[in-house]
Amino acid sequence: MPYRCKRLKSLFSEKGASEFISGVLMIFISFMGIALVIAMGLPALNRAKEAAAVNEATQNMRELDSVIREVASEGTGALRSMIMKVSDGSYAVNGKADTVDFAYEMKYGLMERGTFYKEGNLYMMSGATAKASEYDVNGDGTTELVLENEILRVGIQKIANSSSPNTDTIDSKDSIKLLNFKENMVNVTPSDTSLILDGMSNTSSGNGYSEIIKKGDYMSKAEALVHINSTEISYDVVYTLYSSADFLIVKVINAYYNSASASSSRPTYVKYRMSYHLNTSNANNVYRIDTNDIANQTVNNTNINNLQYVSNLTHYDICSYNNIDYAGGMLLALIHSYKSSYLDYINFTSTSSSADYTLELRNKPEGGLLLLVYTKGTCQLVHDKMQIVETQGIPSKPLATFSFSTPGSYYYEISATYDKININGTDSWTTGTNVICVEKTTVTNQKPVVYVRRC
Repeated sequence: MPYRCKRLKSLFSEKGASEFISGVLMIFISFMGIALVIAMGLPALNRAKEAAAVNEATQNMRELDSVIREVASEGTGALRSMIMKVSDGSYAVNGKADTVDFAYEMKYGLMERGTFYKEGNLYMMSGATAKASEYDVNGDGTTELVLENEILRVGIQKIANSSSPNTDTIDSKDSIKLLNFKENMVNVTPSDTSLILDGMSNTSSGNGYSEIIKKGDYMSKAEALVHINSTEISYDVVYTLYSSADFLIVKVINAYYNSASASSSRPTYVKYRMSYHLNTSNANNVYRIDTNDIANQTVNNTNINNLQYVSNLTHYDICSYNNIDYAGGMLLALIHSYKSSYLDYINFTSTSSSADYTLELRNKPEGGLLLLVYTKGTCQLVHDKMQIVETQGIPSKPLATFSFSTPGSYYYEISATYDKININGTDSWTTGTNVICVEKTTVTNQKPVVYVRRC
């Protein structure tokens, strides 16, 4: 073959190879570009999906709350139905705690873990470290109801169950068996956690039961319920520990007089009591009440009786701490949450003959609740955070500062919670179009009973 022909053939071969290589490179670059766009855009799309699910749930819960309140205000037999479209997450009616709850697993960091927020009757919260289980938490040989998160472990006495509610004796004096602060494994073992309604000491005990409302791990909140049917008054106490919280929420619900001849069907006040000491004695324990003339006072086996009515308080808390035996300090506080008009008084007592001293806080069960804080620091921390409590009701973050690892996923929950309405029902529903019926079935002890269910 002449040289010129060979050269032309070689050139054409090189050109073909070059075009093939160019094509392969273009395809590779295109795939890399698509992969890069997906890698950069997918998280944004996933966050947008989470945002849409949260916004949808918020609107659904707002509408449901409005319907519940509207039906409760009308006559017995009032009935409303609403169409609820659900693209993600699940809803459940919790008649034990008078709530309707929404839960959704978040995976893409739309909302910071351990966040709390309140809007009217709606509580919004996120987290995955709350756990509710049963085991012997204090080594006394008996099983307790245990609520815990990454900060606190709370042991609550276990008494029978709801299938035999009025056969076992129960005393609120022993309701809280243990408070454990996990960071340094420091325990408080209270000697008295009584609840006393309308000043009658016999209301602290009676027949009843205690139970975990929902067992499980990786939840945004852990809850236990204690039911007490005393001679005078029957009531429930709900203990709630949120994920990433260094405080326990204590609330009395469904409280009413047993006697038809009582002047009022519902009690006016509940007094929360906490008797304990920090470390092995009260020698280095200091207490503080936020009055107009704030002063820290060492307990040290001293006879003290300091009762302060709400009119003399600048903030609505009572606290004790020990920063001698514990580096940085350990504190325990009772805080009144919500309107000051719901608080009656705060009281501190101690005697020279007892290592334990007593904090007491008396408020109205309807409209008020108690925050039991057990965390690191001194009472100055509580004082500094009280403006947040008084603004938000429930703090949106733990009072002390903690460093948490970021989980792969966690739950976001919205809970519609009611003081003056009894919620009845056990139904649950999830994705799809759901028709929800809300009906006022009766009035019990001046509280409307509203039945929430799928139609």
